[in-house]
Amino acid sequence: MTATSTAPSRGRASRQLRKRATILEAASRIFATRVYHLVTMDEVARAARVGKGTLYRYFPSKEDLYLAIVDEAFGVLIARLEAERAGGGPPAVTLQRMIDAIAETFAEHLPSFRLIHRGEGRLFLRKKEVMRTRRAHIARIVAEVLDRGVAAGAFRKVDPVLAPSMLIGMVWGAASNHADETPAEILARRIGDLYLHGIVDSSGSGQ
Repeated sequence: MTATSTAPSRGRASRQLRKRATILEAASRIFATRVYHLVTMDEVARAARVGKGTLYRYFPSKEDLYLAIVDEAFGVLIARLEAERAGGGPPAVTLQRMIDAIAETFAEHLPSFRLIHRGEGRLFLRKKEVMRTRRAHIARIVAEVLDRGVAAGAFRKVDPVLAPSMLIGMVWGAASNHADETPAEILARRIGDLYLHGIVDSSGSGQ
C-alpha cells in the first residue's frame, strides 16, 4: 500500500475518533444530569450534532453508549498512569506523579466517573465488569511502582492488593467530594503527603 493510499484512511480514522469523542462528551453531560431511563438517543444525537443513524453506527444501543462513557474515562486514566510509570525516576516521585494524574483525571472527567456509582439495575453486571477490569489494571500499575519502591528501600513493605486499592479509593473520595471547590493539583499534593508520609507526627512532638 502506498503512502498516498494510506493518507485518506488515516484521515478517516482520525475523523471517526473525533466524532466518537464528541458523542461521548455530549452523552456524558446528559447522563450526568438525569437518570438513565430519562435519557434518549435522540437527545444525545442533537447534543452531539450528529444524525441518529450516525449515533447508532458508533453505539448500537443506549446501554452501549452509557458503558462506553464509563470505560472511556478509565481508559484516559490508564493511559496517563502508564505514561507516568514509563517516565522513570525515584519511586516516590513516580507515585506522586501518578497521584497527580489520578486526581486530575477524576476532576476533569467527574461526571463520567460519577456514573459508575449510579444505580442502573439493568446495567449492573456489565458495568461491574467494566469497573472490575479497569480498576484491576490501575491497581497493577500502582502496585508495580510500590514494589519498585520496596525493592529500592524507599517504601516499607505493604499489602500488594490493599495498598493500591486504598490509594485509588482515597483519591476518588477526595475528588468526588471536593473537586468542585479545590483544584486537583492541591488535592493531589495533600493526598500524596498523607499516603506517602502518614498522619503520625514523626518528630514525636505530639507524644
